[in-house]
Amino acid sequence: MKIAIVGAGIVGRLMAWHLCQYHQIHLFDSAKTQERETCSMAAGAMISPYTEISVLGKEWLDKALAALDWWPRILSSLPASVYYQCSGTKVLANKEHQSLLEHFVMNIRHQLPHVRFEPIEPIDQQVGCIFSSEAHLNPRQVMKGIALYLHQYGVHWHEARVEAINPYVITVHNQEKSFDCVIDCRGIGAKQQVEALRGVRGEMILCEAPQIHLTHSIRYLHPIYSCYIVPQGNHQYMIGATQMESESLQSIYAKSVMQLLTGATLVDPRFKDAHIIGTNVGLRPATPLQVPFVLDRPGLKSLNGFFRHGFLLAPAVVAEVAKQLH
Repeated sequence: MKIAIVGAGIVGRLMAWHLCQYHQIHLFDSAKTQERETCSMAAGAMISPYTEISVLGKEWLDKALAALDWWPRILSSLPASVYYQCSGTKVLANKEHQSLLEHFVMNIRHQLPHVRFEPIEPIDQQVGCIFSSEAHLNPRQVMKGIALYLHQYGVHWHEARVEAINPYVITVHNQEKSFDCVIDCRGIGAKQQVEALRGVRGEMILCEAPQIHLTHSIRYLHPIYSCYIVPQGNHQYMIGATQMESESLQSIYAKSVMQLLTGATLVDPRFKDAHIIGTNVGLRPATPLQVPFVLDRPGLKSLNGFFRHGFLLAPAVVAEVAKQLH
C-alpha cells in the first residue's frame, strides 16, 4: 500500500516506524527532518502510567502500561542510542506541604487501590515516595533516532506543508496526490478540521548540571513552584510543567523561567549552579476530555489529542491503528 502520514511529531514518526517495513510510506511535514522543534521535542517523555492515572482515568491504564513494553522494543530497533531509564518516579514535597503529597497519592490509590509504591526517608525537610516501575527517556534523541530508522527503510520524507486532507487524497503545493490511505497526525496543525481541538502552551528548560546525579524522574509538588525534573543523560535535565491556556509560540516567559528554576533549586539547591543550555515552547493538542482519540473513515485515519501523554499513550494507540493496515 502507498500511505501518506501527515505530521512528524512522535505520533507520526511512530506510525511510520510501524508501517515502513510493510508499505510505501510518504511522511509529510513542513519542517526539516532533524530540526523539528515540536511539542514532542519539548516533552518530558515520562513513561508514568501510575502517577498520571488520576488525570487519565483507569480506563487508559492498559495502554499506558503498554508503553513500558513498547519503548524498549522501539529503542532497540533504532540505529542510534537513546537515553532510557526504567528507574522509577519520585514524588516529593516539603514537609509544610505534605498534604499535597497525601492528596496526590490518595487520588492514585482511588483509581488503583493495589498500586505499589515506597515511601522514602525524609531528607532536608522533604517527604516523598517512589513509584519504582515508571520510566523516562530523552525525547530529542528518540525523534532523531526514529528519523534515521525511517531513512534506512526508504520512507519518503517530504518537507512540505499539506494544505488539505481528505480520504485517499492530500493537497500539497496546490496539487492533489492520491494514496491508498491517509493518516493525519498533525496535532495542533489539525485544529481547523477537528472540532474543539485546542493548543495548550507548555515550556521547558534544558540544563546541564555535572554536580548532580539523578536517575529518577522527579515530580515536585508545591503551591507555586511545582515542576518536573527529568534526567536526559550526560548530566542534562529537563525542567518543566508549565501549562497555559494559550496558543502563543513566543519564547519562554521570564516568570516561567523563574518559577521552574525556583522549583528545581527547592528540590536540590545545586541546580542554582546549573548551566541553561536551551529552552523550548510547544503547543500540546488537547480535547475537552484531555485524552487522545482516533477517527476512522475509509481512506482516512486521524490520531490526535495527545496532550500530556504523547510518549505514554502513543505507542499503544498507534500500534492498534497500524495493525489494521498490516
